Amino acid sequence: MDLKEFKEKFADVAEEFAMEIRLAVTKEKDKEFDKERETFNSQLGDMSKRLDESDERIAKFEKSETIRTENELRVEADKIWDVALAKSELRESLYPKVRKHVSYSKFVNENVLDVEKFAETVAGEISDWEGRTKSEDVVLGTGTGGRSALGADGADDDKEKLANKERTSSLLALAGHKEDK
Repeated sequence: MDLKEFKEKFADVAEEFAMEIRLAVTKEKDKEFDKERETFNSQLGDMSKRLDESDERIAKFEKSETIRTENELRVEADKIWDVALAKSELRESLYPKVRKHVSYSKFVNENVLDVEKFAETVAGEISDWEGRTKSEDVVLGTGTGGRSALGADGADDDKEKLANKERTSSLLALAGHKEDK
């Protein structure tokens, strides 16, 4: 008797037998699938955790790189300022005030400083300040060594000397100093 004859003679038993076999196979396959799913979920969790850690590390590296790049740009701009100010005729006390008027950040494109335009602008700003301020170390003004109008002719000089001497004597007497005559 083969399977075809068995199905014809015992159709209801064959159907029931097939159903039990299907259920047993399905249960077995469900168990295997559940184990594989747990393994994959565990691997997915580990990968997700490593991906999050990698994202954090990448963010830290990007931050460090951005800070380093910004510092390099600032140092490069400071060098340009230092050279230009050293060549100028401005007083050193004006340097910080002049620097405030031209920011290097306006000349940065894609993390690259346009050195030529920045240097031109810095030179223009310095020349503007030089035109408006004088950095000469000479004191401007006049002084006279002449006499006052009262004593210009010399006649009143003797009277003035005598009056000064009398005032000095009276002040010394008030202070308790004895005058030698």
